[in-house]
Amino acid sequence: MWTVATRGYFGVHLFFMISGFVIYRSMDQSNSIKEFLGKRYIRLAPSLVLASIITYCAITWWNSSDRIGMFSIDSPLDFLFSFTLIHPDIWNSILGRSDIEFIDGSYWSLWPEVVFYVSASIVYFNSRKENFLRNWFILALIVNLLRVATSPRLATFTPGFILPISSAYYRTFLILNLGYWIYFSVGILFYSLWMKRTPQRLVWVITVVLFLLEMYFIEHQIIRVLFVGAIGLWILFLFRPSWLGFLRWRSIQVIGLISYPLYLLHETAGLVLTEKIDHVDKSFNACKLPAVRCLDCVNRVGLFSLHNIRKTGDEGVKDQVTA
Repeated sequence: MWTVATRGYFGVHLFFMISGFVIYRSMDQSNSIKEFLGKRYIRLAPSLVLASIITYCAITWWNSSDRIGMFSIDSPLDFLFSFTLIHPDIWNSILGRSDIEFIDGSYWSLWPEVVFYVSASIVYFNSRKENFLRNWFILALIVNLLRVATSPRLATFTPGFILPISSAYYRTFLILNLGYWIYFSVGILFYSLWMKRTPQRLVWVITVVLFLLEMYFIEHQIIRVLFVGAIGLWILFLFRPSWLGFLRWRSIQVIGLISYPLYLLHETAGLVLTEKIDHVDKSFNACKLPAVRCLDCVNRVGLFSLHNIRKTGDEGVKDQVTA
């Protein structure tokens, strides 16, 4: 059980699958790249700014304990650039610095999302709608095959004059987190199936190739099991939705609605606040109450974000992106 628990980070991969499903639907409901990206930014940015402010305060004002000294701000720019949705390495490169980091480690997953939003929307709005699925899967296949071809493991077999180009592509692949496109593609595929759009045979062939590639790239056996299990849940969603009826419970829906701000706050601000309320070096049982109090505070911020920020942004989004 502990082995499974330590692989909890796979939840982010599952979120990427859900994101692929939702983003395909959002593109279907948008009239242009500008409108689509505007809606995405307005939904993400306000909660991100609020979470960045709370995290910044948690680190600079409340984190007085050496026990969690790993949470620190090396540069004020950590705060300013954390809600730009752009990877710190890019800002470091542009500004000639090396000290800019995400203000919270969990923000790393926003960058793959942004890269996916931009890439998928470019393909979608420059394709006939019935060809988007095919075009996207062809692109995802090319990107991942080049990942294999340019892998450092094959450097000894790469001609010298190609090596600089090969290395540049592989570095670009890593900094853009293109490896997660396979997970986004799972969601895209199942949205297409959910909408009764029959994928072309080529799409199914590419799907099998991408699946086998990911099974090869995954390093831990338990993650392979979770990956297959997640796909199994999508299949249940299509053919046996009643088996997933528990996802309609009110408590589950509320968690889903506030999951984004909750995710942004759970790591740094959550641990600092827990330690501030009551030291975390006590026994597990003694930490239960302060941990619950901390979670309650974070949940309240999430609900505030949902009702007072995201809904306001949603109501005015079309006016703002078409102005």
